[in-house]
Amino acid sequence: MRKRAASVLAGLLLAAGCAEAKQVEPPADFTDAVRALLDGATFGARTCGVVFDRDPDANVYAWADATVPAASLDALRAKAISAGWQPVRTDRYALALSGRDSRRLAATVQGDRAEVRVESVRCSAVPTDKLPDEAFHEIELTGAQRAALDPVFPATLALARGFGAAAGAQLDPAVFPAAAAQPPASWLALCQDGPAFGVRLTASVSQELPASTDVEAVHAALAATPGAGWSVDPQLTGQRSWVTATRDRVKVSTFLDKRAGHPVEFELRVEAPGCLPPA
Repeated sequence: MRKRAASVLAGLLLAAGCAEAKQVEPPADFTDAVRALLDGATFGARTCGVVFDRDPDANVYAWADATVPAASLDALRAKAISAGWQPVRTDRYALALSGRDSRRLAATVQGDRAEVRVESVRCSAVPTDKLPDEAFHEIELTGAQRAALDPVFPATLALARGFGAAAGAQLDPAVFPAAAAQPPASWLALCQDGPAFGVRLTASVSQELPASTDVEAVHAALAATPGAGWSVDPQLTGQRSWVTATRDRVKVSTFLDKRAGHPVEFELRVEAPGCLPPA
């Protein structure tokens, strides 16, 4: 009877794409990254238990735990940023950072001690005991990143709002505020491009304009919106319009598409290529 029950359970797990997770050695690159920040960490790792992974044994959830003096967290933060970790803002932890290859670090203070958890999630199925995603959503720019973005962001925001006004679009003030010294959180995304890891500037909006919108007139207004310092590439084909403005490697672009009997589609995008490293 037990064999039959086990067989049925195995069949159900297989149908769900599940397999038994196995304890394994943590990846060497993960242990190296942790030891570069923390002394005396204890490590663990297991396979993800997903049979549909191309190589189930290579898909691993790894973690490390360490106890440090609470007073050392500022130094740990600075050390992590220098090593390429990206800080995030959260009320859940005293310190939180994201790292390359899906790594995360979080510290919780208890009295004069801090419990630090570092993890690496290389799973197609998310482990239920991993650090929560919602605690890592809001990126905190470092001094080096602010110094790189401060010269370009105000002009980029002004042009995005100018494009919205020229098109008659109603832009969300939380995403495209009337004035802001730094990019809103919604403009910032983690990125990894080969050896580079950090933050990418990106924002977009898509909405419908009235069917009566004169695409040619709006296209002309959009093309005339960028001021000095912007390189402008306007293209108009029938009732479809593209206007792209580029400055300091930042691209702000619009798209209009008018089809008979339908509202006019309007898109506005801000993109900056490459990853801006934390340090």
